[in-house]
Amino acid sequence: MSANRMTTAGCRREVFADDGLLLIAKATGGIMRRIDVLATRCLELAAKGKSNLVDVTIAEAAIRDCAEALL
Repeated sequence: MSANRMTTAGCRREVFADDGLLLIAKATGGIMRRIDVLATRCLELAAKGKSNLVDVTIAEAAIRDCAEALL
């Protein structure tokens, strides 16, 4: 999710930890559609778990959930 979209939504802090971002980049191969799908799922899981930061644990869970969309 782009920084611009996060700012427009009212977010003024970091949401993705470096380890989470690296895993997202690796899992998506840098393809924007895949990044969007995976980042959205990460944010959903973080919100559900009441986490303020998407870390590698949340990214791993999102990757499992989105496996078919990442092909």
